[in-house]
Amino acid sequence: MLLGALAFAGCGGGSHAGVATKTVTAKQWVAAACDSFQRYDSATKHPLLEFQGLHLEFKYGEPKQGEVRDKQTAASEEIVKATDRLIADLNAAGAPATAHGRAFADAEVAAFQELRDSVNHVHSAAEALPTGSGRADASAELSPQIGAALAQLQRRAAQDRKANGAGLDLSCNRP
Repeated sequence: MLLGALAFAGCGGGSHAGVATKTVTAKQWVAAACDSFQRYDSATKHPLLEFQGLHLEFKYGEPKQGEVRDKQTAASEEIVKATDRLIADLNAAGAPATAHGRAFADAEVAAFQELRDSVNHVHSAAEALPTGSGRADASAELSPQIGAALAQLQRRAAQDRKANGAGLDLSCNRP
């Protein structure tokens, strides 16, 4: 699910330039990044399914206020924590020894920081939702914001891959 989006994850520039402190071979960096992406995919699979399920419930069912709040709060919190772990892992991986490796690694961290901040905003919005047992209003559905954050990550990834990702294969052994 998210791992497909992460296949493009050499994301665009941001405010955390210069984060990567060590330089490693491109092969070592790709291996560390792919391991991190796979752990991230596993950690975010269930929370993202919660958002998808809620989307369907809003479309076809009658979601309850408290359930919507609780599910979105828990799912967004899990995604934020997983993203924090991914950012730490990517920082620890350093930068690949390629022409633009440091810019690539720094941009990737910055892009995931942006994703984290977007999901954290969703988390705050979820916490502010009502807790009653009545039907949840359509405005309580926060899955579109999650989708927008992931779409932004993919756009940034595609841009930076073209600009700085030369020589790095982030397919992570997927066809």
